[in-house]
Amino acid sequence: MTMNPKDSSLNPQAAVAEPVGPMRKLIRWAVPRWGAVTFLLVGLVVGACGAAWWLGLQQGLRGASTASTGLVTLRFYDATGRVCLAGAGVCLVFLVLFCIKGQPFFPGWHPFHFGVRQRQRIFEGRPIGSGLLRAYGALGLTGFALGLGLALKLAAAIGWRDPAVTPSATAVELGLLSLAVLFMSGRLVRDVLVLRDFDYFVGGKPREYAAALLAEEQQESEAEREYDRKSLRGWAFIVLVGGFGGGLLLAARLFSEQDGFAASQASISGMVPCAAGLYLCKTQPHRWRLWLAMLILAAIGFLIFTRLTWGGSPLCLLLGVLWGAVVGTTSARLYLPQLNPKPRHS
Repeated sequence: MTMNPKDSSLNPQAAVAEPVGPMRKLIRWAVPRWGAVTFLLVGLVVGACGAAWWLGLQQGLRGASTASTGLVTLRFYDATGRVCLAGAGVCLVFLVLFCIKGQPFFPGWHPFHFGVRQRQRIFEGRPIGSGLLRAYGALGLTGFALGLGLALKLAAAIGWRDPAVTPSATAVELGLLSLAVLFMSGRLVRDVLVLRDFDYFVGGKPREYAAALLAEEQQESEAEREYDRKSLRGWAFIVLVGGFGGGLLLAARLFSEQDGFAASQASISGMVPCAAGLYLCKTQPHRWRLWLAMLILAAIGFLIFTRLTWGGSPLCLLLGVLWGAVVGTTSARLYLPQLNPKPRHS
C-alpha cells in the first residue's frame, strides 16, 4: 500500500505545508478561543435583539398604524417571519436527529450521523468526507442565520406589541426555539471547523485529545447526575407551579386584561430573585454575591421592560411582584431541605 504524501489525514506535516488563506487563519485563531468568540457572539445577538425591540417600541409609542419602518417589518407573521419560523423548526429537527451525541435513532443512519462520525474520527482515526463536513457546516450556518432572524423578528414584534406574540406563552415558546437553534447550530459549526482542520488542532496528540474528550463527557454525566439530585420536586414544585398559575388566574379575574397581564409578568421579577437568592445564600457557590446582584439587576430590568412594553398600573405591578416574592420564597424554603448533603470522605 502506497501512501500519498499530500494526504493530510496520513501525513500531518502536509497540512502544515499547505498554503493557509486568510479565512483558515481566522478559523485557526478563533477555534482555540471559542469561549471568547461565544461571548462576543452572545453580545452581538443580544445587542441586535435589543435594537430591534427598541425600534419596534418606538414605532408602537408613535402610534404607527403600519407594521413597517421601511427597513424592518414589525409584524411577526409576515412572509419573513413564517420563513424564519418554519426554517428554524426544520433545522432543529435535523440537529436533533443527526447531530446529538450518542447512537442515531435508526441503525442505517450511522454513515451520515454527525455524532457517530465525529467519535469515529476522534477515537478511531476514520476520516470524514469533505462533502459531509460541508453539508453539516451549511446546516449549522443556515440554522444560526434562521435562529437569529427568528429572534430579531420576535424582539421587533414584542416591541411593536404585535397581538400575535403578545401572550407571554407564545413569546416564550418562540424565544426558546430561537435559543435552541442558535446554541445547537453554533456548536455544530465549531465541531465542523475542528474536524475540517483536525490535524492542525490535534497535531500529533490524538490520544490526548480523545482522553480529554472522554473526561469532558464524564464531567457532563456527573453534572447530569448532580442535576437530578438537585431537581425541583415534591411540594416545592407544586407550590412554585401552582402559585404562579394561581397568580395568573387571579390577575385575569381581578384586573383588566392589560393590568392582569402586566401583573403576571411582574410576578416573575419577584419570584426569581427571591427563590434563587435563598438558594445562593444557602449553597454559597463561588462569587455568589455577584450572581445575586446580577439576578436582582435582571429582575429590575425585566420589570422595566414589562412596564414599557405592556404598560399596566404601578399598583398592579407592585402586587404582582409581591405575589411572586411570596411564591418564590415559600417554594425555596420547601426545596432547600431536599438538598442531600454530599457524603463525607473518611
